[in-house]
Amino acid sequence: MNITLSIDERVAQQARQAAQAMGKSLNQAVRDHLEQLAGRAQLESEISAYLESTANTPGRLGGAGFTGAKSCSVVRSFIDTNVFVYADAADAPGKQTRATALIAHHLRAGSGVISTQVLHEFINVSVRKLALPLDIVRQRVRLYARFETVGSSPAAALDALDLHALHQI
Repeated sequence: MNITLSIDERVAQQARQAAQAMGKSLNQAVRDHLEQLAGRAQLESEISAYLESTANTPGRLGGAGFTGAKSCSVVRSFIDTNVFVYADAADAPGKQTRATALIAHHLRAGSGVISTQVLHEFINVSVRKLALPLDIVRQRVRLYARFETVGSSPAAALDALDLHALHQI
């Protein structure tokens, strides 16, 4: 599809130079930006549906607990299983609100990191403790897959042990 835009010549020239500095044509830079905008709209739609869905979740922890989620940060952050679980824990509304806000924040910022282990733990708790319907669990996992996902390995476990020793965490 071809689109005609009206742009000030000075702005167009600066945009051409910026695109050239990125190794792109102005056309490619505009196309990339429009694709990013379209993806952002899709993400916002998914986040809105997610927030609406978690507000009506049937999940109950029934007294089982995890430590509470902490406030948002603008840095790259690892999101642990308990945050995802609390997002669907309707019987812990304060923690649910903090968890969904944290998840939405990191989805928008592109700053969340999860592990495959977190996804497996979430599925297990969602099905066994929260008793969520499988279609809701699948929706959640698809959304959480938008986070950067790292695998677990013996080397990663040893690295974590080294970080613990080095930083006393």
